[in-house]
Amino acid sequence: VRDQPVLGFLVIAVVAAVTGFLTVPASTGSSLQELAYWVDWANLVSIALGIGVAAGVSVAAYGMEKV
Repeated sequence: VRDQPVLGFLVIAVVAAVTGFLTVPASTGSSLQELAYWVDWANLVSIALGIGVAAGVSVAAYGMEKV
Protein backbone atom coordinates (compact mmCIF):
# COMPACT_ATOMS: atom_id res chain seq x y z
CA VAL A 1 0.00 0.00 0.00
CA ARG A 2 2.94 2.32 0.63
CA ASP A 3 3.94 2.09 -3.05
CA GLN A 4 0.42 2.98 -4.19
CA PRO A 5 -0.90 5.89 -2.08
CA VAL A 6 -4.14 6.11 -4.07
CA LEU A 7 -4.98 2.49 -3.33
CA GLY A 8 -4.14 3.02 0.33
CA PHE A 9 -6.35 6.12 0.38
CA LEU A 10 -9.29 4.25 -1.13
CA VAL A 11 -9.01 1.21 1.14
CA ILE A 12 -8.69 3.22 4.33
CA ALA A 13 -11.35 5.73 3.25
CA VAL A 14 -13.92 3.00 2.54
CA VAL A 15 -13.19 1.14 5.77
CA ALA A 16 -13.35 4.33 7.84
CA ALA A 17 -16.54 5.52 6.11
CA VAL A 18 -18.35 2.23 6.71
CA THR A 19 -17.14 2.15 10.31
CA GLY A 20 -18.24 5.75 10.80
CA PHE A 21 -21.63 5.04 9.22
CA LEU A 22 -22.24 2.23 11.68
CA THR A 23 -20.78 3.81 14.82
CA VAL A 24 -21.81 7.49 14.64
CA PRO A 25 -25.46 6.84 15.56
CA ALA A 26 -24.44 4.71 18.54
CA SER A 27 -21.96 7.32 19.74
CA THR A 28 -24.70 9.97 19.71
CA GLY A 29 -27.13 7.80 21.67
CA SER A 30 -29.23 6.99 18.61
CA SER A 31 -29.60 4.04 16.27
CA LEU A 32 -30.09 3.41 12.57
CA GLN A 33 -33.75 2.57 13.27
CA GLU A 34 -34.38 6.14 14.46
CA LEU A 35 -33.35 7.69 11.14
CA ALA A 36 -36.80 8.40 9.79
CA TYR A 37 -36.23 11.19 7.28
CA TRP A 38 -34.01 11.50 4.22
CA VAL A 39 -32.25 14.47 5.84
CA ASP A 40 -31.15 12.22 8.71
CA TRP A 41 -29.70 9.73 6.24
CA ALA A 42 -28.02 12.49 4.23
CA ASN A 43 -26.41 13.89 7.36
CA LEU A 44 -25.17 10.46 8.44
CA VAL A 45 -23.76 9.71 4.99
CA SER A 46 -22.00 13.09 4.84
CA ILE A 47 -20.48 12.59 8.29
CA ALA A 48 -19.32 9.08 7.35
CA LEU A 49 -17.82 10.32 4.07
CA GLY A 50 -16.02 13.09 5.94
CA ILE A 51 -14.56 10.56 8.36
CA GLY A 52 -13.49 8.36 5.44
CA VAL A 53 -11.84 11.20 3.53
CA ALA A 54 -10.03 12.46 6.62
CA ALA A 55 -8.71 8.98 7.42
CA GLY A 56 -7.73 8.32 3.81
CA VAL A 57 -5.89 11.62 3.43
CA SER A 58 -3.98 11.10 6.65
CA VAL A 59 -2.89 7.60 5.65
CA ALA A 60 -2.00 8.66 2.11
CA ALA A 61 0.01 11.62 3.43
CA TYR A 62 1.81 9.36 5.88
CA GLY A 63 2.58 6.87 3.10
CA MET A 64 3.93 9.58 0.81
CA GLU A 65 6.06 10.98 3.63
CA LYS A 66 7.78 7.60 4.03
CA VAL A 67 8.67 7.33 0.32
